[in-house]
Amino acid sequence: MNDTPFIDNKFHKDAIMALKIQDPAMALVFGFENTQRRSLAANLICLSGELQNALRIPKEPMLAAIRVQWWYDTLAVAPSSYKGNIAPLVVRLQKHIQNDDIERDDILKLIEAWQACTMDETASTTQAWSICWQLVGHYLGGHDTGDSAQKIAPVLHATPTTDPATIPSLDNAFFGNLRKQVQESRQWWLYFAAIIGYHKHMYGHDAMDHDHLLVWRLLRWRLFGFKIAD
Repeated sequence: MNDTPFIDNKFHKDAIMALKIQDPAMALVFGFENTQRRSLAANLICLSGELQNALRIPKEPMLAAIRVQWWYDTLAVAPSSYKGNIAPLVVRLQKHIQNDDIERDDILKLIEAWQACTMDETASTTQAWSICWQLVGHYLGGHDTGDSAQKIAPVLHATPTTDPATIPSLDNAFFGNLRKQVQESRQWWLYFAAIIGYHKHMYGHDAMDHDHLLVWRLLRWRLFGFKIAD
């Protein structure tokens, strides 16, 4: 008997819609990926978004720790152990695990990175986001893509600045080399995420969220490349 869960179009639409609500620009970044890979990326990023919110909302560190621990405990067991209603994101992540899209241990490793932030109020969440993006890259494109994705995470999630000197690695040479890499690997989302990261770091985290021409910009960047003057 095949225990692999049936994943329908609604599953994929729900995943992308959840990411669109959390980060509209990033939801478009994965538009060139197939639905299964796009859904996995969206759900992993949404998980980190939920964990970041768990840290931000409570006034007491202990409450933040309890919230993050809930995600760990819930995703550490099979769905048959659940009682009552469960968060839709948990359901989707469990389906990815059952479908062999991702290892359960890797999801738990991601949650552990956020748990570390609950133990140290001064800790940066950028490290946890780096692990998130490393997993996205690894499962969508392999080890090298995971390493590259991890490197752009600080730009996507660090404090925005108008000083380009704080991100010296993101220059036209960087984008040129990254473009060559994704042309070979076909991981265009990585190139787009780096560009979005640059704009967010320079102009604020919602810099491109309301850009109605973004989908056309993505297509232009794919065809002709991106330069900092763009």
